[in-house]
Amino acid sequence: MNAVRILLAVIAVSSFGVAIAQTLAEMVVVTSIIGTLDSSIRLPRGSFQVTNPKFALEFADLLGADKSKYTNYTLYVATGIAARLAPSYINDLMTGFAVSGYFEVSKSETKVGTDLRTRTEFNNADTNKNLLLLVVRRADRVYFLVAAKK
Repeated sequence: MNAVRILLAVIAVSSFGVAIAQTLAEMVVVTSIIGTLDSSIRLPRGSFQVTNPKFALEFADLLGADKSKYTNYTLYVATGIAARLAPSYINDLMTGFAVSGYFEVSKSETKVGTDLRTRTEFNNADTNKNLLLLVVRRADRVYFLVAAKK
């Protein structure tokens, strides 16, 4: 019986440790995202930067000929609850841009297979900076590619 209590105590402590570690990891990830994109834009919880630039360039290929008009491609992904609540997540993402002074200039949406792709261009009139946001919704993930106009 003591062995069971000890085992349960170890599981409880390790689960608590994992929860703290996950929270700290999310804070670090979101902080690094904010630093690379624009310090004023707040991304929704559950956003993770894809650190391999190869994947960002693969998603940039979805832009076709417009790929050459942009630079500094950064790819992010949302999984879990954020992906299951995709419409709300994407709304929070767009709100983060607007709150930071980036307002929607153009928007287009296409469906390719099971992917729903939304391309939105933003402009910040104060800084005259233009950003592109390409959101690709899939069944289990939401990818979003951010790039700055050259």
